[in-house]
Amino acid sequence: MEVPRKTIVLADQIAKSATKEAERSRSDYVEVEKGSIFSGRYKINSKIGEGGMGVVYSGSDQQLDRRIAIKLLKKNVSQNKKAVETLKQEAQVAMMLTHPSIMRLINFEQDGEYAFLLMEFIKGLDLLTMAARKPDNKLDQKI
Repeated sequence: MEVPRKTIVLADQIAKSATKEAERSRSDYVEVEKGSIFSGRYKINSKIGEGGMGVVYSGSDQQLDRRIAIKLLKKNVSQNKKAVETLKQEAQVAMMLTHPSIMRLINFEQDGEYAFLLMEFIKGLDLLTMAARKPDNKLDQKI
């Protein structure tokens, strides 16, 4: 199945717009040092990336001795009680999902001023990087 050119252009425009919005709100990002510990057990190892909702770090659950991904939510989200409550409800639903193609959400937690998602750590490339490295592939093959 060939993807229409208009669809590709629209997807590119959406991605550029999202990137610009993320850059505008960079001051809301939470940056923490390697070795920081949250909730007395989740240790930050290294930054993986950032997106519209926050910054993702490679980390470890020191109680269960396993590698995890920790997404620290942006300040404007973490400090908004209504947004935190909505995310908590969405996380409860997302934690029920299990599928080989879905990264498993472990928990949603708060520690002081920080709100964060704990996720299964999956080594690999994000979708945008993968798409950029193989531009000749069809969209459905990339996903």
